Amino acid sequence: MADYTLSILQLSDILKDELVDSGNYQCNLLKILPIIPARNANAVNWAVDGYSGAPAETFSEGADVSTYTAATQFKPTLGYARYRDSKNISGSALRQASLSVAPTATRDLLAEKIREAVKYVTLELGVDSFTGTGGNGLVGIQTAIDVSSTYGGVDRSTNQGFRSTEVTGSGAALSLPMLRNLLLSTTKRARNAKPTHLVGSFDTMGKIMGLADSNFRVSFDGGAADRAASKGLSIGFDYIDILGVPFVADNNCPDGEIYAINDKVCHWEYVPCMNNDATGYAMGNAVDSLGDRLMLPFIMQPLSKLGDSCRFSVISELALVVRDPSKCGKLTNFI
Repeated sequence: MADYTLSILQLSDILKDELVDSGNYQCNLLKILPIIPARNANAVNWAVDGYSGAPAETFSEGADVSTYTAATQFKPTLGYARYRDSKNISGSALRQASLSVAPTATRDLLAEKIREAVKYVTLELGVDSFTGTGGNGLVGIQTAIDVSSTYGGVDRSTNQGFRSTEVTGSGAALSLPMLRNLLLSTTKRARNAKPTHLVGSFDTMGKIMGLADSNFRVSFDGGAADRAASKGLSIGFDYIDILGVPFVADNNCPDGEIYAINDKVCHWEYVPCMNNDATGYAMGNAVDSLGDRLMLPFIMQPLSKLGDSCRFSVISELALVVRDPSKCGKLTNFI
């Protein structure tokens, strides 16, 4: 019986552009946030300056230094989440494919299983990218962008500088003033660091589209002329431009929540494959059309054979990191 290990690895490389697109369909946060390799194999660690007062002083020429600031640093830590989907293609299925009149039947069978594994891994991590609470899964955006929960081991009740901006709709229908308030309040707290993206559910995207009336122009190209004509709201095919900030719909985001994200302080961090030979292959170096971001690598891991079957796992080991939640915000409690 043939050893299909090399075929699995070669197909992973051939299909990677398609697999990147397939993965991005399951989780739009993969499109809009930077993706970088891990700098620490055990966990993500970083330092945050907790000083909230004036960081400098004025002084007269020749005056001695008399004041020293004492910034309090706290050091968040996030563990890496681990996801995998494993396939066992029986020897019978492989023999049947090899006997097919179609010359590519075996390759197509292997490719189908690779696509399926990538899809299932991305579906799972996509859900956790918003609502995950840690453990072996991601700590999601709901926990990271918040005012009260502990994030990365940092208690926000005693570290106010690690709190995000929260705007409430007070149970009212979503409106453009709510969206303006979210953007302006988040930018103000972040000391002029404007959010780069708004993210919500498709239900929320539909409500924003419903705001379009005689004052708003519905567009499918999102160009500058449309933004100018729409007075702050331009609807494109992939996103809605709101006061210059794109709203991106993600199927994993719960209804009734909108997150203002700054991609300068948010990123994906993944543990790369250390040995790209028969023991594994890191996939995903294509560029997506929205934001020109790189899809995170999946690790293709062939498993030991059982009889004449072909077995492998698709693995992702990664963290969703919000280094400075104070530069992000959220809008909740709207209908």
